[in-house]
Amino acid sequence: MELLLAAFIMVVDVICILNILKSDMKEPQKIIWILSVIVFVLLGALAYLLFGNPKKRA
Repeated sequence: MELLLAAFIMVVDVICILNILKSDMKEPQKIIWILSVIVFVLLGALAYLLFGNPKKRA
């Protein structure tokens, strides 16, 4: 069960990092978001999905 949870979190992190790299944000913002996703794992990914994803803002 723990392995499944770890795999899920890893997939979410990779998806977030790919979205960050494809976004039209400036480079310093991309670096900050990528580092936050890597360092804070699940919290960083959730923060990006809630607050940093420019496609979700309208």
